[in-house]
Amino acid sequence: MKKEITLEKALAFFKRNWFQMALVLIGLYLFFIKDLSLNIQVQLPDKTEEKPAARVKEKYTDATPSLAEKPAATDRMEVPFIGTALSSKSTRSELASIDKSVKHAFLERFARVAVTEQKKFGIPASVILATALHQSFAGQRDLTLEANNFFALPCTGGWKGGCESYQGRRYRRYTTAWESFRDFSLFARENFAYLKGENYKNWAIGMQKAGIAETDDFSKNVIGIIEGYRLSELDK
Repeated sequence: MKKEITLEKALAFFKRNWFQMALVLIGLYLFFIKDLSLNIQVQLPDKTEEKPAARVKEKYTDATPSLAEKPAATDRMEVPFIGTALSSKSTRSELASIDKSVKHAFLERFARVAVTEQKKFGIPASVILATALHQSFAGQRDLTLEANNFFALPCTGGWKGGCESYQGRRYRRYTTAWESFRDFSLFARENFAYLKGENYKNWAIGMQKAGIAETDDFSKNVIGIIEGYRLSELDK
């Protein structure tokens, strides 16, 4: 004989077993959610870990120098400027090929350094800045990029620092650009003290006569850079 399930009996059953049924429903719900989450994770593609872009090391810095205040003795005639390792023509063409924005950025970056050196050593800031631009090709020359040498000063005399081989010669290596500028100031004070107080034209001509270059274009090129970019305003 079949038992007839009435509404009253069903309600009575739920009242007696509501707690157990609630636990069963919660278990089924959690199982369903966990299974759904697992399926979604399986279907998603693996994420590729993105490495942050490497930071480009700043080559130019105003770090505290490690050079001695007294410069190493250097034979002026051994300083390989444009007349030795590079011809005057190649220097002009190399500078002409460099974008104007690069040259302007170079001048703006080192103007303050040049002015500081002028105050300390009496060398016109325009001469320092123009010579650095000329000798380093606005910072793009391999010697400058590899050795922070902005003035092409060679490893001669009593130089005790590091050296870099470049185009068959040995040039001074510096840790920072600042050291290169300071070493040039020390070199100029040692070799061109008689020019102190003179204007940029006399400095450029005097350095050339002293043997800083073997061509007749060094002073002309440096003066042209100074006047072209109005660097003499830094000397005031």
